[in-house]
Formats: sequence, structure tokens, C-alpha cells
Amino acid sequence: MVVVTYQWLFMADETHIERLHSERELWNKWISEGWKTQETVEYRTHEGIARRVLKTRADLSKLDLTRFGAFNDYQFYKVNLSEADLSGLTFRNCNFRKANLSKAKIHGAKFYDCNFDYCSFIQSDSTNSEYINCSLIGVNFSRANLFMVNFSVSKLIKSSLKWGQLIETRFYKSELSYSQVYGTSVWNCTFEDCVQNNISINNINEPKVSIDNIEVAQFVYLLINNPAIRKVIDTVTSKVVLILGRFTVDRIQVLQSIRNELRNQNYVPVLFDFEKAQSRDLTETISALAHLSRFIIVDLTDARSVPQELSHIVPNLPSVPVQPIMEGASAVYGMFEHFERYPWVLKVKRYYTHSEVNDTFLKIILQDIENKK
Repeated sequence: MVVVTYQWLFMADETHIERLHSERELWNKWISEGWKTQETVEYRTHEGIARRVLKTRADLSKLDLTRFGAFNDYQFYKVNLSEADLSGLTFRNCNFRKANLSKAKIHGAKFYDCNFDYCSFIQSDSTNSEYINCSLIGVNFSRANLFMVNFSVSKLIKSSLKWGQLIETRFYKSELSYSQVYGTSVWNCTFEDCVQNNISINNINEPKVSIDNIEVAQFVYLLINNPAIRKVIDTVTSKVVLILGRFTVDRIQVLQSIRNELRNQNYVPVLFDFEKAQSRDLTETISALAHLSRFIIVDLTDARSVPQELSHIVPNLPSVPVQPIMEGASAVYGMFEHFERYPWVLKVKRYYTHSEVNDTFLKIILQDIENKK
């Protein structure tokens, strides 16, 4: 039996520190010519110990670089920066290709036009840092903390973000194509104009699954691998009823009556207050809920914002019946005639007093909807 042990030199080599202190041209020349540090490997066998020397690049591991100031046009090709402290530093046009930044502390650092291709950032902490217009092709960010990191105009192609933390991270005009995101936590990130193609969500030894939107990666993974989640979604889409109307004093009583009667029938009613200011986010939220609904009840009495919401819902959801209701015998608003042409929009049900909106009224509505289904 052969037992192999590795003795790595984790402390930064004094020669390398002296070189870094020297002028940039001398350091860059030294790196480009391949100056190396020795690392000893021991092979322990029953016959004794055999030694050989491996060659690696400069060792700046565990070094506090914050005392060095800014770095412009520096070469860090294959340099060992594991567990180094780069916090608060600014790097411009520096080459970190194939460097080791595992477990590095990179708080608030700023990198502009830098090359990090095939670097290791495993378990590093880049909180509140900026990687602007950087190349991060083939980078390993596994288990890295990327809280509030700005990756604007950068390329993270074929990179690994596995088990990483993306919280309020910005990817404005970036690219995440062909990257891996299994186990990645994504919270309140910005992906404006971000290219997201063929993002892998599967773990090792699982069938390959790729999507084009990292924000839904975890949801899609759960859908594929968790039957309980699929059952919950099926249950939700068979129970949710979206109720649209106005929350004025004279209208709220009707909407609440409908909600209460739906609850008695084991549905899950969802009401929206349209007296509040309208916004694109609200409209999109209502549209998303409509896609999850079994059917929609809309009170057209004194309609104002309701027509806007119907214009986003009715044309796109032929599988979701829409039941309009209205108080009294007055005519509905003029543009509603357009929606009545859709087969899934049912005939208007009228009530003349609030007390009429009871279980009998609702049962008539439910019967018509089930017939339409």
C-alpha cells in the first residue's frame, strides 16, 4: 500500500513579496519568464521516502495585499493568491488568468478590464466588489459569496456558480451562457440585458438540464426532481380564483361576499385593490396570478382600472374562463364588447342588491364555469 502526502508551502514566499514591491515591469517580466517556487512532495512507502520537486508559479497565499495600493497592468498569471486579502484594492487591466483565489478575501475590491479566465474563486468572499468589463471564462465560483457584486459588462461563460450566493448581485449587460448553477442561491439580482443561454441546473451524475434564465433555475429543478412540488402546483391551479374589482366603500361588500362564498366552496380566492396606483409590476403580478387561476371573476360595476388588466389577461388565456358580474341593468363600458368575442369570456351575470351575491348566485356562476371547462 502506498500513502502519498503533500507538503504545500502556504506562506507567501519572501522573494515573491520583494518582487511585488519592485517596479511593475520587473514583476511582469519575472512572471512572464516563468520564475517558480519549489514545493516538495513526499511519497511514503514501505521502502522509505522518495522526494521530488514540483514547479508552480509565485506564491502570495495568505498575503495581505491591501498595503500595496492600486495595481495597473500587472501580471498575476497562475499566481497563488489563495486566502490572500485583496479588500478595497483597485486593479485595472490586470491578467489573473489561471490564478488561484480560493478562500480569498476580496471585500469592496474593484476590477476593471481584467482577465480571470480559468481562475479558481472557490469559497472566496467578493462582497460588494466590482468586476467591470472583465473576462471570467471558465471561472470556478463554487461556494463563493457574491453578495452585492457588480458583474456589469462581464462574461461568465462556461463558469461554475455551484452552491454560490448571488444576493443583490448585478449582471447588467453581462453574459452567463453555458454556466453551472446547481445549488446556487439567487435573491433580488439584476439581469437587465444579460445574455443567459444554456445554463446547466443539474448536479453531477444527473441528466443534463439547461435553461435560459437563472432566476427560475431552482424552481425548474424542483419541478423536475420533486413530485410533491408538482402536486402542490396542480392543487394551486385547480383552486385559485382571481377576483378583480374596485375597493370603494360601496363595492367592497360585494367582493368580500364573493370571496367568503368561494372559501366555503374550498377555493382559494385572491383579491386585488385597484384603488391603489397602477404600475407595470402590479399588472405583471396580476397577469401571473391569472395564469395560475382556475377561473376569474371580475366586477364591471363602475369599472376604471379593470379594463387595463383584462387587456393583459383575456387574449392570452383561453384556458381560464372569465366570469363578469355587474350590479343593476346599466350597460357595461364600451370597450368590453371586444372581450365578449372571446369564447372563454362568459355572459355577464347581474345582481341588483348586495344581498343577492350569496351562495345561490355563486353556485349559478360555478355551474356555468364548469360547463365551460
